[in-house]
Amino acid sequence: MKKIFLLLSLAISVLSGRCIAQANFNAFHIQDIAKQNIQFKQPIKRVILGNGNLAYAVAVINPKQQPFQSIIAWGDGFKVSDYTGYQAYRQRFPDLEKVPTFKDTDVSAVNLEKIISLRPDVVIFNLSSKSAIDGSNFPKSLAKLNIPIVYVDFSL
Repeated sequence: MKKIFLLLSLAISVLSGRCIAQANFNAFHIQDIAKQNIQFKQPIKRVILGNGNLAYAVAVINPKQQPFQSIIAWGDGFKVSDYTGYQAYRQRFPDLEKVPTFKDTDVSAVNLEKIISLRPDVVIFNLSSKSAIDGSNFPKSLAKLNIPIVYVDFSL
């Protein structure tokens, strides 16, 4: 249970942009829920959320500021599956509407070139997407560019 809490806390910190402190930045590594060891050698400033429902976690981090400021693109699953919730978030965080979206119901439909062109520091997916991602070109293509994929699982 303690390990799950620590991993969730780290994922939330990554999602919130709390790892951005440029002046005091020290390289760090994590082990995500898929047991991948990932090293970050520079601050995380540009995050892509592969699954839209990760927005629930992002918004609770720091609701008084702009928790989505480091999110440069995200899957549209939140808007599609919980339109009322999405509208409430949009009202609270108006800049959310400016963040580019892509279909997150089918990982194979995600435009890899578009993801790469956004120059993310990290791409975060739900663990439930891992088998589909592993069957695509995502891991190899992003690894060549030193863009890690981090898996989280908020269903534990």
